[in-house]
Amino acid sequence: MVEVCVLFGSQTGSAEEVSERVARDLSNRNFSVRTVCSLDAYDRLNLVNEEVVVFVVATTGDGDVPDNMKLFWRFLLRKGLPPDILSSLRFAVFGLGDSSYAKYNYVARMLGNRLLKLGATEIVDRGFGDDQSENGLEGDLDAWLSGVFSPQILAAYPLPPGFVIDDSPKLCSLKNKGVTLRQAQLQGEELGRSRDSLVSAGRRPLGCYETVPLNGVVRENKRITSADWDQDVRHISLEVSDCPKYVPGDVAIVYPVNACDKQFLVNFATRVGLGALESVIYIKGDGTVTDQGIPREVTIGELLTRYLDILGTPRRRFFETLYFFTQDEEEKEKLLEFCSAEGNDLFHSYCKKERKTYVDVFNDFRTCKPPIEYLVEMIPVLQPREYSIASSRKSRGEHTVELTVALLKYTTPWGRNKTG
Repeated sequence: MVEVCVLFGSQTGSAEEVSERVARDLSNRNFSVRTVCSLDAYDRLNLVNEEVVVFVVATTGDGDVPDNMKLFWRFLLRKGLPPDILSSLRFAVFGLGDSSYAKYNYVARMLGNRLLKLGATEIVDRGFGDDQSENGLEGDLDAWLSGVFSPQILAAYPLPPGFVIDDSPKLCSLKNKGVTLRQAQLQGEELGRSRDSLVSAGRRPLGCYETVPLNGVVRENKRITSADWDQDVRHISLEVSDCPKYVPGDVAIVYPVNACDKQFLVNFATRVGLGALESVIYIKGDGTVTDQGIPREVTIGELLTRYLDILGTPRRRFFETLYFFTQDEEEKEKLLEFCSAEGNDLFHSYCKKERKTYVDVFNDFRTCKPPIEYLVEMIPVLQPREYSIASSRKSRGEHTVELTVALLKYTTPWGRNKTG
């Protein structure tokens, strides 16, 4: 059995999810997947001993490597590395990017080129997932995996006699080992103190963002395009008491919240069985949920407003997990179709083109009700937004940060109005 290592560089979690899909498909074909982790979490000194490695890397910013890949990339670029140091390594690369940017999938291209210069052998053409693709990222990944598992490749890694490939949905194990969730109702002054403690504690760093977020106050939110212009562009001025030094063009990382009224949250919490918004979830143990910035003690209302990306667009893996917690057979059949490569066009039309949210999906599939411990893993954490700072400390003061932000309004193919 061939051992394979799957490594990812991910800024928002997409490349990590793709790497998990790649690892599952490899396991389904009798490959022994030894590890799946970020490139910086991997002991890079072991790379010379690896037989086969699959790299899944995203491109961020202006052709930048993800934060959890920077140390690995710096190591790989060392000038003193011999040109044949990776001569025993065979590798494959899949990149995630957006073709509307000049440096489309730049990181995947550069990584592959650097590995070749260090003597490694590329066993399959590089794959490029494109956010703008008509097939969607999942379709691009399906096409690449068909090449990875082509007869020519599998001939070098033959399956045992009688081995049956099984790509049917499988319920993933919880990443947060030992996590238990309890609910207790807070009322009156106790609820107020809980909310105050959540605000005063501030938000923990999320994922690969290492610095602790700072609290700020919006002092101005003014439209700067004319009222008759299609695009609504806003000038936003923030007052940040502990504002670090910056220069124009630096990036401000802003933690968003879901723009939902209370009744919307009540309806969704009721739909998925979370209970009252004032209920408190206690998360015990270590794991990815708390690592991603969710507090160990949080109300349902705060969880749905500040932490879970309930208004985001689900990926295919979400539907695969949802299948196991659905009662209606017709709904299960439809979810299975969404999960398959053959159903990618339908999935892309329903989910991606329509920008369906997690809330929309639960409303469309009425018998789906996963346990709460799965729910907090199935719906990803709200990701920070990065904006170029459009002000100068010299002219605006040391505690002012100004941003220029465009609001997005559009109509989906099914006539649904969306904003963002």
